[in-house]
Amino acid sequence: WLIDNGHLADYRAFAPSSPDLTALHTRMGDYVANEVDELMDKSVIIGDMVRDYRQYAAGLRAVYFCTSIKHSQHVADAFNSAGIAAMHLDGQSQTWERRAAAQAMAKGDLQVFTNVDLFGEGYDLSAQAGVDVPIQCVGMARPTQSLGMFMQQAGRMLRPWDGKSVLLDHAGNVSKHGLPDDDREWSLEGVKKKPVEIVYCQGCGAA
Repeated sequence: WLIDNGHLADYRAFAPSSPDLTALHTRMGDYVANEVDELMDKSVIIGDMVRDYRQYAAGLRAVYFCTSIKHSQHVADAFNSAGIAAMHLDGQSQTWERRAAAQAMAKGDLQVFTNVDLFGEGYDLSAQAGVDVPIQCVGMARPTQSLGMFMQQAGRMLRPWDGKSVLLDHAGNVSKHGLPDDDREWSLEGVKKKPVEIVYCQGCGAA
């Protein structure tokens, strides 16, 4: 309803590649962090992220959610090596550094931010930059069993603008949780989860 009435951005979701999560273990309700990092921090997977950004989201302002600081730095390095201006930010980044980075993205000097948990909840690029400049693309490079985390991360691209946002899922999250705007039953009674039914285009990977 919010998308249909212009209060949130419309979007397209793509999952052109997905990791094999069967060997991962669970701890405290989510995948074991070091196992996820080992799985996702590989040059082939990171290369796919750069390739798919070029194909589906070229020129859009993007935020990628990664598994660790090291992984986030590697993803940023791969984008920069491909001629796509990117910057890694983490909790050690000073306030002025984050503001300067947001202003650079607003000007078009940066296309991609990479991070771990820094932008997951309530990050407002426009407030940081001082101008109306929404995030237009979210790259998921971190598998999660948490529906809340998935929704928060996907929500970063839903601030209204005059185009369609793009969700690039390299982590199998759409297959597990469904699309961000799927109808869901919320209850304090612990509703049993229903199987997610997602159909993927064999040509382009659209979900």
